[in-house]
Amino acid sequence: MTGSGGTLEVGLRGAVGELRIEAAFEARAGETTAIFGPSGSGKTTLLRAVSGLTRLSGRLALGPDTWQDDQRGVFVPAYRRRIGFAFQEPALFDHLTVEGNLRYAERRSDEPDGAPSVSFIGVVQRLGLDRHLGRMPRGLSGGERQRVSLARALLARPAVLLLDEPLSGLHRTARAAILPWLRALGEASGTVTLYVSHDLGEVVDVADRIAPIASGSVTAAAPAGQALDHLPAGHLLSRFEAGSVLTATVRAQLPALSLSELDLGGQRLRVPGTGRPVGTEARLRVRARDVAVATEAPTAISIRNVLRGTVTEVRDLPETPFAEVAVGIADQRLVARITRDAASELGLEAGREVFALLKTVSFDDA
Repeated sequence: MTGSGGTLEVGLRGAVGELRIEAAFEARAGETTAIFGPSGSGKTTLLRAVSGLTRLSGRLALGPDTWQDDQRGVFVPAYRRRIGFAFQEPALFDHLTVEGNLRYAERRSDEPDGAPSVSFIGVVQRLGLDRHLGRMPRGLSGGERQRVSLARALLARPAVLLLDEPLSGLHRTARAAILPWLRALGEASGTVTLYVSHDLGEVVDVADRIAPIASGSVTAAAPAGQALDHLPAGHLLSRFEAGSVLTATVRAQLPALSLSELDLGGQRLRVPGTGRPVGTEARLRVRARDVAVATEAPTAISIRNVLRGTVTEVRDLPETPFAEVAVGIADQRLVARITRDAASELGLEAGREVFALLKTVSFDDA
């Protein structure tokens, strides 16, 4: 799977049934851009338009290659676009075995002999398909069919990889193991990856950038932490789901405690689980409602994670009793949602040193 090194420029609009699509954003080579929004918001329609399977108006280009430009009368059909796709409902060749489906994708790729960033055996083993190669698709479970579909998309070694909730049939533990690998694979290959999901946990695990979509409208893709921080309550997130993304390095595993110890800019974090190898990167979704703020270092407290930082912004949330306090920690941004009353009483303002308190139990498994 080798990308072109170019940026995917999307400028498409039009109506499909009663749904109107207005899409204007860029997705970069080597990054995974998540198209994030609720069911019915147009995520799948947008991916089909990028693939060329659904026709909208506008312009679409990958680096120097123009796939669609209505003003110039250009429209490259789907089979000539360097894309791989895995949709939520896998479409496999029922007359071929699992291996036959995968080998077909390899033969049609630009690099049938393999590429350093992806290999047949590597993909098969990572997705747990080695025991299923001789089986026919009709005998597979839904989750197994999804993994075959994903493997086939990867082995096509496309310049643009389109993934429409490809792991929705898998258990959370399985998804957590696959998603960081997908992100790393895209980085190594320089592939543009568009990942559609309505699951915020998946988005945090896989995305470098997030392009929120609502009622068919998506106008920008921002870094994951920034996008999550600025999603307003009642838009795509409830007021209980807004939060931040922190990136830390696994420093040690504590199996006796069922915890992992992470390093965040020289400060210690302890999170549930021992599944990530020491030295690897961990992404943590921190809900704003799970963060408390103190102006003095607390003592005799059950909360294990106390991080020193500096307030960078205090933002009132209109028509609510709450305020959001952004705390800078090791060049990262952590958002706490507290009452305006508490923010006023503590004298919180930009530049003030504070301590952010995070319960270990508030994290999803690391």
